[in-house]
Amino acid sequence: MKKLLFPLLFLLMAGTIKSQTVFWTETFSNGSALRGTLAHNYPADVSGNWTQTDIGTQGTSANQWYVSGEECGNAPNTCGSACPNVDASLHISAIGGLCGTPDCGAAYDASGPANVTQRRIESPVISTLTFSNITLDFAYIAAQATTPNDQVKVVYSCNGGTTWLDLPGASPLAPTLCCDCNIPAICAGFGLCCGLPKVCSGLDQGRWAAISLAMPVCAANNANFRFGFEWQNNGDGIGTDPSIAIDEIFLSHSVLLPVEFEYFEAEAKKDEVALSWKMGESLTAGGFLIERSNGGAFEVIGQKSKEEGNPFFYQDRVHTSGNWYYRVTYINSEGERTSSAIQQVWVDAEPRLHVFPNPTQDIMYVSVSLAHASPIHLSLINSLGQTIYTEKKPSGLIDHRIDIGQFPPGIYLLTAESARLSVSVKVIKQ
Repeated sequence: MKKLLFPLLFLLMAGTIKSQTVFWTETFSNGSALRGTLAHNYPADVSGNWTQTDIGTQGTSANQWYVSGEECGNAPNTCGSACPNVDASLHISAIGGLCGTPDCGAAYDASGPANVTQRRIESPVISTLTFSNITLDFAYIAAQATTPNDQVKVVYSCNGGTTWLDLPGASPLAPTLCCDCNIPAICAGFGLCCGLPKVCSGLDQGRWAAISLAMPVCAANNANFRFGFEWQNNGDGIGTDPSIAIDEIFLSHSVLLPVEFEYFEAEAKKDEVALSWKMGESLTAGGFLIERSNGGAFEVIGQKSKEEGNPFFYQDRVHTSGNWYYRVTYINSEGERTSSAIQQVWVDAEPRLHVFPNPTQDIMYVSVSLAHASPIHLSLINSLGQTIYTEKKPSGLIDHRIDIGQFPPGIYLLTAESARLSVSVKVIKQ
């Protein structure tokens, strides 16, 4: 099971940093990872079992909470995958039909009324006695829109499960993006697998993300705290995978640690951001997580070891213009973590147009980044100045396949144009 190092909340206070210390974890590695393993009564990492509760009408083929490697528990910023029998995640899946047997990973059945589902998966009772400012962190994938039809909610109970309430800001849980890896040659040619997130279409692998949620005041100093996830789908024949998969859950509470960052700076030059920082001389062995956000949850984009050359510098490349936020988290040899202040920079990304292979005899794969989200017009022009191919794509960041096998050999000009930018590249047809 991969161990994720989640970001820490912090507050500068008179020479100290208020940060979070983990006191409860769930990695779904304490039981079976085989396909079809029910989440109900699954043994938790610490103590107790997970519990599934039906909270409304269930169809005769309602979807089910499972724990298995059919949906691998991957790290944030990576694509979803299956790893049968190992590295399990908690997920909602069909009980059969979609893949022939129960548990298809994070893929649910929304075909009709028989698939109506309203089920909650609940953590065991957790004691937070003597702890305050409780935070819940986890990794997840989910494609459902924030509508009453098909969705997942984060819920909590402060009385051992007698009553359950929706967690503000996570009910429903925001959908994640997906990975545009449907064309293998794009991944092989440009290394763009999971590099270009996209809105999920139902045919894509989910893109794992990390989220950090503040628990309500009643969660603090409580011997009977629980949290859970409620899934519902209405069986109207409309649905988008992935359903929901969850892994690497952490509960933490606030503590005070000495400030160790002397400074942290972020400087942007066009589409590159240079990060540099300095720690105190008493710094012990350990490493750094480099984290980035565009206004939502932070994601880990890199790691540095204190023992490697120039461990206090990192260069990041951003493909989309706008405000970006950075921070660095230091993890010492004992696992204690300290985060830097957050730095905001404006990135003015340069437009890019790549073609692979070039020259080509027929098929070429096109990767475009125009640094903003307006539609793109692709056009191919021959040596006579005639436009022989044109297509409109909805986003400023795309991968596309074009077949030019029907055109005669020669030199062509491929242009990607939006309302604000235009970029061209010469294409040789053999």
